[in-house]
Amino acid sequence: MEVLSACMTEAQEDTGMVARFVDGWIFESICTIVIIFNALHIGYAAEYAITHVEEPTNVWVTAGAWFFTVYYILEISLRLIVHRQYFFFVVEWRWNVLDFCLVLGAIYNQVVVFASGDGSGGSSNMLRMLRLLKMVKMLRVVRVMRSFKELRMMLMPIVNSMRSLFWTLCMLTIILYIFGIVFLQGAAALLVDSQSQHVEGFDSFEEEALLEHWGSVGSCMFTLYAAITGGNDWVALAAPLQFAGFHYYAFFVFYTSFLSFAVLNILTGIFVESAMSYSISADDEVAINEYTDPEYVRQLLELITTMDTDESGALSYQEFEKNSGTKILQEWLSRQSISLPEAKSLFWRLTGDGSYEVSINDFVHFVSKMKGNARSSDLQALAYDTKRLSLSMESFCLANNEHFGALEARLSALSSLPVVAGVSPAPLLYTPTLII
Repeated sequence: MEVLSACMTEAQEDTGMVARFVDGWIFESICTIVIIFNALHIGYAAEYAITHVEEPTNVWVTAGAWFFTVYYILEISLRLIVHRQYFFFVVEWRWNVLDFCLVLGAIYNQVVVFASGDGSGGSSNMLRMLRLLKMVKMLRVVRVMRSFKELRMMLMPIVNSMRSLFWTLCMLTIILYIFGIVFLQGAAALLVDSQSQHVEGFDSFEEEALLEHWGSVGSCMFTLYAAITGGNDWVALAAPLQFAGFHYYAFFVFYTSFLSFAVLNILTGIFVESAMSYSISADDEVAINEYTDPEYVRQLLELITTMDTDESGALSYQEFEKNSGTKILQEWLSRQSISLPEAKSLFWRLTGDGSYEVSINDFVHFVSKMKGNARSSDLQALAYDTKRLSLSMESFCLANNEHFGALEARLSALSSLPVVAGVSPAPLLYTPTLII
């Protein structure tokens, strides 16, 4: 709620023409189109360089590079002017840092090109840095994915699975190292035996193949990796091991079976489960990013302002019911995937069956809760409120039982008194009270 309030405050402060343009969909669409054309320009420049080795650049490649660099500088400057220091602390700060770093890389790229003339001269270190920056520029295409909800939901599980990928590679490296040491020892023993005695069928060709695939720890690990990933036929890789002994060949067959049918399938299942869990959380994060976005908050504030006819700063159920048939409200609810009956039901509960008004902050908060799936924190809050209500009802019932017990005892005592003609009954000395 604090983040939402901060975003609302920031949205209310930045209400100038530049802020509305930068946070609007037109500016975002222009940026997306420019990024797409930039990706096409990078592809054209790479293809031109491979077909014109003697002169790898032309006027279109140079002019396009300068145009896109100037545009990205202008874009990042406008965003910094509008959002100021909040540019690096909002919900999408990771994307903003990536944009900022890419702009710095583009500037450095142009400086390197300018310093080396046409990019073909200069020192070898500078040229290697230039080629690296050209590869990094393709990361800007990833920015296009954040403009589309479906692409972002596909990208986020992939990015979040990098941690699982790292530990998977660590596990594979350990397994490859263990098996590689075993086969390297067998290859070493075979070479020692071939020097002291004749090994039938083990000629210079087989020795060359043995040294190529099993001649070092690195070559053994690479051979084992190629055998399970389709990089080479495992039968050809295992052929030199037959001369070291049948048990090495059988152990290699066991390795391929163990990795192919057990390890890789288990790791694939872990990846799928991780991607499924991240895709669910990605849907919630997309929803959170939408309702904490300044443009979303601004649209919501404008909608509430038009519905608040008495300008009280709060909404009543009558005001909401009166504006429920307007086109602007129906379009807004449709964009947020919220049906009108759901909105009416929520507003009816918030206003206490239509008896009270709802503040703007509460309305924004509860509408945002309707987007995305319920989290564990929401369920814990619901369980806590339910338990607290149960304890309150239990205390209320115990207090009622005590008071009604005292009332029953008093009435029984009064009923046992004799009734004298002409004398009014004794007054009730105890008046029960209900404590909630």
